[in-house]
Amino acid sequence: MKKSLLWLFIISIIALFLLTGCKAEIPKEIIEEEAEENVTEEPEEEAAVEEENIEVETIANDKIVFVSNRDGNEEIYIMNIDGSEQIKLTDNSADDFLPCFSFDGSKIAFTSERNRNWEIYMMNIDGSEQTKLTDTDIQANNIEPSFSPDGNKIAFISDHNGNWEIYIMNVGALGKSNLTNNTASDSSPCFAPDGSKIVFYSDRDNWETHNREIYIMDVNGSKQTRLTNNPAGDWIPSFSPDGTQITFTSNRDGNEEIYIMNVDGSGQTNLTDNQANDMGPCFSRDGSKIAFSSNRDGNWEIYIMDIDGSKQIRLTDNPAVDGHPVFSP
Repeated sequence: MKKSLLWLFIISIIALFLLTGCKAEIPKEIIEEEAEENVTEEPEEEAAVEEENIEVETIANDKIVFVSNRDGNEEIYIMNIDGSEQIKLTDNSADDFLPCFSFDGSKIAFTSERNRNWEIYMMNIDGSEQTKLTDTDIQANNIEPSFSPDGNKIAFISDHNGNWEIYIMNVGALGKSNLTNNTASDSSPCFAPDGSKIVFYSDRDNWETHNREIYIMDVNGSKQTRLTNNPAGDWIPSFSPDGTQITFTSNRDGNEEIYIMNVDGSGQTNLTDNQANDMGPCFSRDGSKIAFSSNRDGNWEIYIMDIDGSKQIRLTDNPAVDGHPVFSP
């Protein structure tokens, strides 16, 4: 399998390969990047600072799992929401990436190439009990896991039949069901919080130009409906905790930006709006924040912002590539 210097956001390269019809060999060239003063005469300003501290404390127990190559290869890390206590969860010579929390926050599913090809694994949130969930006998790949709300199923993508499709399987059981089943490339499944829908992206409506659009379907694969429709690429969708909004990546403005829209596709709004590339958004568990990756400071780091795009703050700061942030539920 082809090696490279770094993966700027492996999910982004998957986007490229899924949509160009490539099957098993996927290059990993990309990963998916703030003095106290004594105030005695300005009580109003002091009160404002105190209110802001309270806001931070309300989400202080949240965690963010992410991927970094800071130790030479792609490994999965976890940190507090303020960027502190960055701890490595996987530690081996293979690449581990694309982590996803279970809805109860007790498990993390991820992709690894530690055994021949890319397979889905699961571990506890402290990195213990790493277990392989898929086992493909043929030269195929299983990647991009997403837990169902009840934790009993995982949606993922596989090139088992020659092109990338979305499958679903029971956790801990053999066998999988193809949900999309067409000649296009379908990727990045994400369950709705109530478990009734799955949002994903596909190039099915313009496979010649590999134009990516966001779709939604029932959990059994029926009622597949397009939510975005423009000549640019829209990909990596993620549901809000209340299921009313979807955040995603788009290059419709000339570079990768973070967008948000209603679950019916209306109200599509650019949240980041700068000259750098911003990718891979994910909502916090209370729906007030969005984590994402950006190269605005020269390399890929993890950032956080309010859902209106304000207060964009960097959480990681090192020469390596940090990407694919996912909030704990």
